[in-house]
This record gives sequence, structure tokens and C-alpha cells, in this order.
Amino acid sequence: MMNSLEIERSSKKKECFIYHSFFKDFFYYLNLQNYYRMFSWIFTLIYGYMVSQMIKTSGFLDSSSYYDQSPIGFIYDMLNMIAYSVCLYFMSNLQNVEDNRYNFDCLLYWIPFTTSVVGFAGLGEISWLRRLAITWGFWERLSNKAVNFLLISSIIFIAFAGYQVRRACREQKFKQLLAPTVAVGAIYSLSWVILDKFENANSILHLHHAFLAAVFSLWFSNWSNQSAVIWHAINIGVWVEGWNIYGTQEMHIFMEAKNGNNLSFEWSCILCIGMLIFALLAYIKGCFFVKSRAKYSLHNIIHVQR
Repeated sequence: MMNSLEIERSSKKKECFIYHSFFKDFFYYLNLQNYYRMFSWIFTLIYGYMVSQMIKTSGFLDSSSYYDQSPIGFIYDMLNMIAYSVCLYFMSNLQNVEDNRYNFDCLLYWIPFTTSVVGFAGLGEISWLRRLAITWGFWERLSNKAVNFLLISSIIFIAFAGYQVRRACREQKFKQLLAPTVAVGAIYSLSWVILDKFENANSILHLHHAFLAAVFSLWFSNWSNQSAVIWHAINIGVWVEGWNIYGTQEMHIFMEAKNGNNLSFEWSCILCIGMLIFALLAYIKGCFFVKSRAKYSLHNIIHVQR
């Protein structure tokens, strides 16, 4: 139970203008509150995408810092970004945020979100950062400036991520942070196994900054405090900026090496389907086993009582 001081602080936060939602009252007025959070999420993504496009086409960035988008490419990159983001939204369980003070369409989220979009676009103009590519052995190619930048930014990020993990453990919500990361890791690990072990593909692992930002955002999805909301906004800002600047290649973590082979993937798909069917059958059998044990135990209890 909240004491009087906590209730007073909570009410003051609700009254603060940085928490005020732009669209919530309108959706509640139309009795469409069930659609509000998803709408505000998509609208925020589109807003950030447009901000990045304004920066990209304003002459602020060097033409070599981004790829040339056709009008159709601009739209399809945005639609692909939204499609991926919907998966990210539900994996992060952002539709069930318990504290209704925290919303996407408020200044608390938009200020760090916009700053992240603009800031990362500007960081791409720094020569020693432009050459930074996270592939195997990338640390051997880093300059002293890049090492210092990555060291300082990593310490700050790890400190806040550690705080969120500690808080989630205290609130018994650690699984909410861990499960999406494990799911993403399993999917891409399976992808690597298919490419490297089944098909012997000649590929290079290249982690783009938008992909990493999306994964990092999963660790700030427990919106029970301001820092989680702010760091989530920063990561999603990087995610949106990457999609606009570089397009769908931001999701290509496996880059095809030169002289790559055309692969059939026939046996890979057969093996994967077989493993999925085996796992499904094992799960179904396990469910029946648990139910039968429960029925047997209940029968024994009733028999003893009689």
C-alpha cells in the first residue's frame, strides 16, 4: 500500500507537463482506449522517421553517410520498420505497462527519443566513428578515440542496465526482461547454425547499431521508473534513425562474403521443421503427463477422504 507521501508525489507527477499524453484524452473521449498505446507507439516511430529524414536531406549529413532512397524505398523502409517495431512492442510487453503515468506520446519520452535520433545521425559524421563496424575482431581496428568513446558509453549504459535488472529482480519481473532477449538470441543462433553448419555459407557477422539498439531496448521495458522510460526512448531513437539512414540492411546481421554460393536450404528447412515438430510433440506429451498426474493425485485424495 502507498503511504500518503507517495500518493502525493504520484499526483504531482501526474500533473507535471512532461507526463501529459498528447492523444490519450482524445482516444478516451472516442471510447477507443484499447487502441491508444499502439497508436501512440506507431505515431512516435513515424515522427522519429520523419525527423531523421529531415536531417538526412537538409545537407547536414555528408552524402556518403547514408544510402540513396527512392520515394518508394522511403515508404517501404518505413513500413518494414513499423512491422519489426510491432514485434518489438509485444515482445517487450509494452501493451501492459502497469504505471499509467508513462506513455509514448509525452515529452518524457519524446525529448530523449528526438535527441537520440538527431544525435546518432550527427555521430555518423565523425570520421573515426564512421569506420566503426562491429564484426569479428573489430576491437583490433579501433583507434584510441573510438576505444575511449566505447569505454565511457558502455560503462554508462551498463550502469543503467544493471540498475534496471536489479530493480526488476526486486519487483520479481526479471523474466520480463530476460525472456525477449533469450528469444531473439535463440532465433539468430538458429540462423547462424543454418548458415554455418547446415549450408556452410561464406558469411560475415556484422551487428548494425539499429539492431543492437533494438536488443538493448528489451532491457528497459519494465516501465516502473523514469530512467527505464528514458533509456528505452534513447534506444528506440537509435533504432528508428538506423532504419531511415541505412534501410533494411540494418537488420542484416549476416553479411554475405564475396564469391558466396547460391544455397538451396532444403535440408536445413527439413531439419528445422523436424526439430520444431519434435519439440511440439514433447510439449504436448508433457502437458498430458502433468494433467494425468494431477487427475491421479486428485483421485487418491478423494479416495482417502472417503
